[in-house]
Amino acid sequence: MELVRMILAVILITAGIIMEIIAVFGLFRLDYVLPRMHAAAIGDTGALGCVMLGLMIASGFNLFTLKLLLIWVFLWMGSSVTSHVLSRMIVTAEKEEMEEHTEVVDVEVDKL
Repeated sequence: MELVRMILAVILITAGIIMEIIAVFGLFRLDYVLPRMHAAAIGDTGALGCVMLGLMIASGFNLFTLKLLLIWVFLWMGSSVTSHVLSRMIVTAEKEEMEEHTEVVDVEVDKL
């Protein structure tokens, strides 16, 4: 049973590392700010979830697992809120540049 737990933990941690590498490539390959932020946010939440879940499985059920779960929840909430606030700021500040890089023609910031 211990071997199965460790194999599952290694698979999850490896998947998280691969997701983060893909997110880094997305940051370098995409040309506009909003797709870059999307790649970073998805990479953070997905990779962080896989790595934390793998660490929780590897450590077993104890106080350390609860601490990892709390760290995961706080980072997950903070990352998504930060991405949302930054993207709203970009939509508000750079309306003309956003229209050049996206398919959105008429953006009403007040309704967002």
